Amino acid sequence: MGLKSITGKVILIALAMIALISISVFLSHYTVGDDFSVYYRVGGVINNAKASNELIYDDRIMAYSIPVAYLFGSLALLPYHTAKAIFILINFAMYLAAIAIILRFNKTTGRWFAYPLAFSCLWLPFLQDIRLANSDCILLFLVTLSTLSAEKDRPALSGFILGIATLFKAFPIAIAMVMGLKNWRIFAVCVLTVGASFFIPGSLKWLSAIGIWARWEPFLTLPYLFLSRINIVYFIFYVIVIAGATACLCYRLRSEANYFLLVGFAIPAVFLTMTMLEYQHLTLLAFSLVYLLTSSYKTNRLLLAGIVLSFVMISSFLVLVINYKILYPNAYQRALILLGLFALWFALAWRCPMMLKKRPE
Repeated sequence: MGLKSITGKVILIALAMIALISISVFLSHYTVGDDFSVYYRVGGVINNAKASNELIYDDRIMAYSIPVAYLFGSLALLPYHTAKAIFILINFAMYLAAIAIILRFNKTTGRWFAYPLAFSCLWLPFLQDIRLANSDCILLFLVTLSTLSAEKDRPALSGFILGIATLFKAFPIAIAMVMGLKNWRIFAVCVLTVGASFFIPGSLKWLSAIGIWARWEPFLTLPYLFLSRINIVYFIFYVIVIAGATACLCYRLRSEANYFLLVGFAIPAVFLTMTMLEYQHLTLLAFSLVYLLTSSYKTNRLLLAGIVLSFVMISSFLVLVINYKILYPNAYQRALILLGLFALWFALAWRCPMMLKKRPE
């Protein structure tokens, strides 16, 4: 590698870092309706030695565990805009790191590494997550790191990392269940990690806070909205069908499929069965899209069609939204997300068994 090439890469990396820092500082001052103000307020409670940990749940808008609240406590020691800029920058870095791990796992190099990494930053749920200063990029990184650890035959570490992810938001435990079909230790360690967190004073109140948050109507998913209003049994049956089909297929393919494929299949299935889903949560779907588009499975036409349809429908949701209506999606907008998730999930469910018979390299 020549000196000019090395110098060019150093300059490019430096410019990228300056750009990320500048964007983080800008967003910390000029975005409104963000979630970070909640995190910062929670951090203030944690830093108050006279306040009980349970106070972070009194306003019913904190849906994170006590251990994660302590993370926000360290940020709350800084001035508000400085802390927010750092948090946004952390999310940027972890999102890019997660995508880079997936691309390296698929052995992409050169342009096939650089272009997907750059274009992944156009994923609209990711941009929404950054705008709101939310934590879904951190969640994506933890899920990706856990998957890589499982691939390196470190199930205990994989389960521990997924347990940490579950302390941010509860749904990664469902991903641990799917990974546990291939190695039960992953799910077991994940559950133990989450269980151990309840020994921290005030942690039990997190469970009731999750229940309140999961019933917040503005973000209820379309299946839950319609089926539960008829009879909650219909929604339970719907969840059993999606979760059962996913579990059966993953169990059947556990010896042939790698962990990245299993997680790529699990993520849309988890979102399809959730009662409450915010747009920025779909940041995690970048795992499935990037992995499949850069793996040897991308040559399958049905799977490629599912990927494209999923990307277009989910992206259209934000494009069609005016101003801040994204915070309160209507039935049509929820339907776009649902169809986008179904397109990817169905393509994977239909084609994966046939593709794995060919054992792609």
